[in-house]
Amino acid sequence: MPSLSAVAIVLTGGLGLGVVAGGAIAFAPMPVRTSVQWLAETALAVPTLVTALVLSALLGAGVLTVTAALLVTSWAPYALTIAALFDRIRSETYWDASQVLGATLITSVRRHILPNVCSALGALAGADAGRAVILVSSLGFIGLSADTGRPEWGAMIHEYRMFLFTEPRLVLAPVLACIFVTVLLHVMLDRGES
Repeated sequence: MPSLSAVAIVLTGGLGLGVVAGGAIAFAPMPVRTSVQWLAETALAVPTLVTALVLSALLGAGVLTVTAALLVTSWAPYALTIAALFDRIRSETYWDASQVLGATLITSVRRHILPNVCSALGALAGADAGRAVILVSSLGFIGLSADTGRPEWGAMIHEYRMFLFTEPRLVLAPVLACIFVTVLLHVMLDRGES
């Protein structure tokens, strides 16, 4: 299903880009740090729907366009969250102790930072997965990701909306499936926090 594949691409790509950008914000030289932070704050300020509309005007409507629009805007919250977590952990005494003992940056990040940020990233990814499902379905509803040869929740809701009162199951089935998957993804990804 296009919605789920777009969500998987957005989560893996957004998380990967966010980790790299968050590391750059936390550890890179000052010009790179400020540039990446400005880019992340700008990407966070641009609405995903507007990005999808611009990209669909340039590239044409489709699942790849929606995925690209979601990917362009999804990495920024991860980057800023990771940078803030990195800065908080670097102010802890165990970080200073590892530096005094001669641990390399990579070893210190692997031992101290990554275990401490995984639960926060799981919670953020859970919320982002639900947001991505809803956004992909919404963009499909307005026709940006509709592929007539493949089922997509938003496109099905749009197509069968005129039968809401005569055959409500046609509309309610994709709505309930979208809600179920949103909750399931959120619970599965957020479980790493506890």
